[in-house]
Amino acid sequence: MGNLSIRSGSPLDIEVDSFDEVVIDEMYWLTLDEAEALAEGILCAVTLIRERRHSKPVDGGESR
Repeated sequence: MGNLSIRSGSPLDIEVDSFDEVVIDEMYWLTLDEAEALAEGILCAVTLIRERRHSKPVDGGESR
């Protein structure tokens, strides 16, 4: 089986190769465990940023 391209709206080219590795921009080959850990880390970072933005004070100095 050839590579499977993933269209996620990401600016990165993400594929799954015939060895079940995740290939990003034909530069990074990640095992399933590595890809899962990276995805979890990115999701945690995005969640933290969104929580910070949501809790910033608005016009009276009060939190939302």
